[in-house]
Amino acid sequence: MMLNFLKILSKQTLYNVVISLFSFLTITFVIAKFGVETYGQFSIFQNTIFLVSMMGVGWLNQSILRFNDSSEIFRIGLMKIFRFTSFMLSIIGFVLLFFLTKSFMYSTIGTLVIFFQTFSSIKSSFYLSNLKVSNAFSIDLVRVSSFLILVIGLFFIKNSMTNAHGLEICFFVSYITVNFFIITKEKRNSISLLIKERFEFPNFELKKILNNEVIRYGAPFAVWFVASHLLNISDRYIIKQNCSVQDLGIYSALYDIVNKVISFLFMPAMYIMMPYLKKEYESGKSENVKKILFISFFAQLFVLAIILFGLYMFESLILRKASFFALDSTSYSLFYIISISSVIWQIAMLAHKPLELSKRTDLMVYFILISLIVNVGLNLVFIPQFGIAFAAWSSLICSIIYLLLVLFFISKKSGIKIYEKGNYDFI
Repeated sequence: MMLNFLKILSKQTLYNVVISLFSFLTITFVIAKFGVETYGQFSIFQNTIFLVSMMGVGWLNQSILRFNDSSEIFRIGLMKIFRFTSFMLSIIGFVLLFFLTKSFMYSTIGTLVIFFQTFSSIKSSFYLSNLKVSNAFSIDLVRVSSFLILVIGLFFIKNSMTNAHGLEICFFVSYITVNFFIITKEKRNSISLLIKERFEFPNFELKKILNNEVIRYGAPFAVWFVASHLLNISDRYIIKQNCSVQDLGIYSALYDIVNKVISFLFMPAMYIMMPYLKKEYESGKSENVKKILFISFFAQLFVLAIILFGLYMFESLILRKASFFALDSTSYSLFYIISISSVIWQIAMLAHKPLELSKRTDLMVYFILISLIVNVGLNLVFIPQFGIAFAAWSSLICSIIYLLLVLFFISKKSGIKIYEKGNYDFI
């Protein structure tokens, strides 16, 4: 079991390195050719879309990873929830985006992206829940590569759309492209699940799926994902109101590069781990659960050590080559702070796996709301005084708070430590 887990984990890690490279190239190209201010404006639009989509896509993805039994009943039941959820999110998204952009056109574009992003993410999660990592990789690759190609093309056109609005259109078209790819690849399944019902099944089975599993497990996740995303991006709205456009662009670019690269590096462990954890947990093999968590924990610490060592060894090279970030030796410290914060956040995602397995996602909501309230409060008070440097420190502090709350609760309630021997069915 462990050998197969490591094999699939290695493959998915390699895939995510490729995706991380595309993300890095896209962000650096936008900043170098369009300017850091343009990236900052686009980042606000992009993260507002992600914030709204997280209300649905986050908990649906986790429910797929936790409960998918590869049956048609589950798949159709999940897609029923998706259709209802995407309709509600479209209304919320349009209102928020119109308030942000004051444009009917770009609000509509953003709303459509929410739908496309949710659908493509759900399809990817179905693949990952069945350990079909190559299929999930193909979806991400089409998305990030098409966006990069469109951005490069936009730069060479050099017309009035070479601005944040142009990037928003490229973002929209990249999601049209990936959804067209999905429908072309699985034409029968995708169309039937989105538009019509091709299968009949007893109502009591659907009720069991919706009430006893997906809704009860996933509804707290919806709140958790929104709050966690706000924890990562709320500082940008405060920076926008209290600092310069250049500060917003610098912070957004640094945070996105570091956070996206680190997230993609750790994502294999998080997504590939869950199907294995579910199987071992439900079989009563707590020792195997401990082994998987143990391996993942030290792998994360190893990656953190490599990142910090690289930042230290290549500081002068990065400062010289990344002049378009408007960095100096002082602001370069943001790289360190954001890197540590991002890795600690990923470790926290690992630490709360016992809560997911025990279906106590409601507790995760309490912990993330406490962290978010502290984060917003600190940012409102100190960003006007200390600027983007404090925003990075605030993210680090609140990532630590969330991690400590999770560890303290698990240890207090169970009397055991997460990485010691013991049964994880303790809550």
